[in-house]
Amino acid sequence: MDGDNQYHPVGELAALAVNAVDDVERRRLEHHLARCAACRDELDTLRQASALLSTDEEPVPDDLRRRVLAAVDEPRRRSWTRTRIAAAAACIVVAAGVGGAVWTTQRGDRPAVSHDHTMDQVLAAPDMRKASGAVGDGSVAAMYSPSHRATVVSVDGLPGVEPSMGYQVWITVGGAMKSAGVVSPGNSSSVVMTDMERPVDVGLSVEPMTGSSEPTSPMVVSFPIR
Repeated sequence: MDGDNQYHPVGELAALAVNAVDDVERRRLEHHLARCAACRDELDTLRQASALLSTDEEPVPDDLRRRVLAAVDEPRRRSWTRTRIAAAAACIVVAAGVGGAVWTTQRGDRPAVSHDHTMDQVLAAPDMRKASGAVGDGSVAAMYSPSHRATVVSVDGLPGVEPSMGYQVWITVGGAMKSAGVVSPGNSSSVVMTDMERPVDVGLSVEPMTGSSEPTSPMVVSFPIR
């Protein structure tokens, strides 16, 4: 399979670009990437899409939008797991060319909901609970609405980190730490996690912009949501 230059698992590469693959899939894809220049280029493009989530000034190129949408169409050719569908949902945000960085994480068996609509609902909800923290001169705020089963985490002015690194947002739900996405330093960004139980706390760790399956560095900030 890996020697076949006609094999281009675009959908799986989209999942890899936002770290929505398990260790077995990651090793298999990395083995294929070592032999396939076209897929390496495709992965670079999808990672650029993730990086574009960090700016609200740079428009998404039409060609990038087309290629990301092509990744979303991949389920027609193979059955996707929920994590792959979540990865595609994150890519859809890029393809839509939204202003600012917004990742949306939700269950794959539920219809997609506009991240803007979800954010508006959470922020306007009478039962919204808010908690906040700081990283240097930067700020982190988490808003959770029980009625909408969604959490919005917004950051602004996070300190600079090494190139290709960012801040991964972790939300603890039911004893499990879940990734809500990766944001870049400096700019104002938001992530949204939907269809969730009450979060216990929110934390940020410095990780590669492609994301990690679990924190690989200490939390730079962590605070409870009461």
